[in-house]
Amino acid sequence: MGRDPGGAATGDGFFRRLPTEVVVRTRPGRELRGFAEYAKGNPWSPKAMTDDELIEKAKTYLDGILPDAQIKALATAIFALEQA
Repeated sequence: MGRDPGGAATGDGFFRRLPTEVVVRTRPGRELRGFAEYAKGNPWSPKAMTDDELIEKAKTYLDGILPDAQIKALATAIFALEQA
């Protein structure tokens, strides 16, 4: 592995970085690995989520609570805040 297993604490109880590794072993014995320094959407990540990715994430959490049209309207309103 050789990666730093710890996160960089901010001093306020939050972690700026929480490295995660996933290993999947198939029945035939093959290993599939994935590693990320930051969770997708982490505000400290050097790679920001696109607007489309943010809208999809909102749909994931709001599906069944708000209709699609309201989710899109909410996203439009939130993105407009940057211009205010």
